Amino acid sequence: MAAPAIDPKAKAAQRKKEFLDVWPKLESELVQLMKQHSMPEDATEWFRRNLNYNTPHGKLNRGISVVDTFEILQGRALTADEFFKASVLGWCVELLQAYFLVADDMMDQSITRRGQACWYRLPQVGNIAINDSFMLEAAIYHLLKLYFREEKSYVYILELFLETTLKTEIGQLIDLITAPEEHVDLSKFSLKKHQLIVIYKTAYYSFYLPVALGMRYAGINSDAAYATALSILIPIGEYFQVQDDYLDCFGTPEQIGKVGTDILDNKCSWNVNIALQRASPEQRKILDENYGRKDSACEARVKAVFNELKIEELYREYEQNTYEKLNKLIDAIPESEGPVEYTSGGNATYEPMMEPYPRTIPSLGNDKDTMGLKREVFRSFLNKIYKRQKRPGGEAKMESYQIPHSGASVFVALFKNVTNAASLKKRLVTASTMAGDEGIAERAAVNFAFIDARLVTSKMMLETAIHQALLAEEQGALKTKYIHSEILWFLNPGNNISEAIRRFGVTESSTDIVVLRVFKDSEPRSIDVRKDMEKVVEGQIAPLEDLPTDWAALKKYYKLGSDTALVQADSEEAQRRAVDRIVINTIAIKSVAS
Repeated sequence: MAAPAIDPKAKAAQRKKEFLDVWPKLESELVQLMKQHSMPEDATEWFRRNLNYNTPHGKLNRGISVVDTFEILQGRALTADEFFKASVLGWCVELLQAYFLVADDMMDQSITRRGQACWYRLPQVGNIAINDSFMLEAAIYHLLKLYFREEKSYVYILELFLETTLKTEIGQLIDLITAPEEHVDLSKFSLKKHQLIVIYKTAYYSFYLPVALGMRYAGINSDAAYATALSILIPIGEYFQVQDDYLDCFGTPEQIGKVGTDILDNKCSWNVNIALQRASPEQRKILDENYGRKDSACEARVKAVFNELKIEELYREYEQNTYEKLNKLIDAIPESEGPVEYTSGGNATYEPMMEPYPRTIPSLGNDKDTMGLKREVFRSFLNKIYKRQKRPGGEAKMESYQIPHSGASVFVALFKNVTNAASLKKRLVTASTMAGDEGIAERAAVNFAFIDARLVTSKMMLETAIHQALLAEEQGALKTKYIHSEILWFLNPGNNISEAIRRFGVTESSTDIVVLRVFKDSEPRSIDVRKDMEKVVEGQIAPLEDLPTDWAALKKYYKLGSDTALVQADSEEAQRRAVDRIVINTIAIKSVAS
């Protein structure tokens, strides 16, 4: 009898959980270093908070890719020790990402990152974030010394991180001086500039580094193997960013999980560079006068030129050609069970300005490896990207995710056509005053945040409020008694708790409700949270993308009628995007402003 097929999503979720389980030990090792040097308690606590606020978030794809690459090359399940050490390398990649993002947010003067206020915007952080970014980078090398100093691959791993960091910083420099937000000059743009920015700022550290680390830890030494990997992974990274640029302009907020802003932000994107190549003098004039302006009407004029030039059609042609070329490169990789000897320098078509990988040191390795590359390593990357939509929706389900820095798990579902809102509200009031064991059981049964779905703009709005509430709890700064009521408080622009519950909580007439449950790591957890929700709310679970947002009510509560971004918006869609941005930013900085 054949073994049951493993659900890829369930497998990915399990791998992410296992990877996250490694983080507390590494965080403890790094904090312990401060204690070993007798650092003051406030400095030690600052470093701990820096680590947890900035590192274990997001999808963690880069870090997990190190583990996946190593496992594919081994051709078997990893031992506990192998998984741990591969995860250490993965977390070092995530620390590198954290270092880049903390610094990048300061350079761009960003407001939010991953649903929470940017680190430098937190009270008392400010420019200290510059030093904090350095400490995140330095943490990489402490962990590598701690766990890999005795490995033959140690020097190669060090060089991979150092070389990749330099490449990424060069890419960032080109991006900053080519497309500053405050000075638009499209004459500086070109597809060559775009390619350099993409390759150096993104492709090396997001695609090549995780795979190369897995290869080094697996014992692959030949220079030709790394040249082959580079020749495939850099084009994959370029394809990924071109796709990202395309989706930012042509994807809907429901598809990509955010409102695209590349045109408004003067990004040197693939779309505008293709347009500049093909534009007539009249179209070029429109692009020069409107690109990079913080004005939705200007953005619409740019998009109109993109449509005239058939950028969408050109992208689809680019995507299909790139996919076919990459598959040919992957198919050309020799696979063998025994020792592998590479006779060529790979298929490299790029000419990086620096050494693309650490050359093998003769005394430590040679060109004959005990294992070779596996096509699956590269195909797994390509298949995740091909015809990607950042956040595809449509399936009616409860969603869940972890927030590592707080040790919390979040479960959230949208219920539509709710029929028991009035009795549910009455039940919540009764449960709050019920005495004895019966009261304890009843409060546990309704221990959710019940949010009027009409006043939610996006998943990002919810995630931002959740992150802020958890951060307030961690700092002992809750404005309300409980985490779920704190989320409601953050959703409301004012500081009145009763007003927040009255506006954003469930009402007698609610027909669409977002139900949300936050579990702390130490808290007993229900086996079936969705079932618990369905016991309390009588309605149908719908995709979170189907939020029935009442934009007029939100503008009223947030007092946005005369806001410049709304006044200048030339369409209903542009107004909604502006409202979503303003609301999310308001939530993210509420604890700072209040």
